[in-house]
Amino acid sequence: MDFANTALSALMTTMPPDQVAAAEWANLCLEERVAAPRQEVYETRMDRPAEWLDWHEAHLRYVQQDVRRRHPLSAAFEAGDALTPHIEANQELYRVERIDALLNDYAPEHSA
Repeated sequence: MDFANTALSALMTTMPPDQVAAAEWANLCLEERVAAPRQEVYETRMDRPAEWLDWHEAHLRYVQQDVRRRHPLSAAFEAGDALTPHIEANQELYRVERIDALLNDYAPEHSA
């Protein structure tokens, strides 16, 4: 994703060392299908993050205030709501949530 917000652009030039932050960074880098008006709102909510933790806190506020979700979270994603009509019929879209709790429940010998 390309940002008009220079602070966000600068933040995206270096992957954070923390694994969770690095995964969030990768998701943000790879995001390509956000409508321009939605991205504009998002960028205005981000302020000017100097560090990844600043972005994370601003992102959580954005989600709480601007993203309508249903419960459970994995049910909140519908491809029709999020994607442009140009997605090919033969493309599959997957949403991956944190699975560490699932691994702990079903495969405790493999958990970290």
